[in-house]
Amino acid sequence: MCSIMIHESSTVTDHGCSSWGRGLNESTNGLTRQDFSKESSFDNITGEDVDQVMNELKCYPQKTFNFRAPHEAFFDKIHQKFA
Repeated sequence: MCSIMIHESSTVTDHGCSSWGRGLNESTNGLTRQDFSKESSFDNITGEDVDQVMNELKCYPQKTFNFRAPHEAFFDKIHQKFA
């Protein structure tokens, strides 16, 4: 299981006229819906619940990174640069 601590969250926005952003957006929405259904009430969702889902998404392997998690691709790149 991946466990990384992120203290600040960032927002990813979809560029409305750019088709390249839609696939990632739809994929992320689908993964998020596994934890929060459309019928979920935000009154019942805690900040800890959101943090857990964000951590799961950040650890999810992506095709863009040769099926590695984003943090794995990042640290591999850093290691290559400074090794």
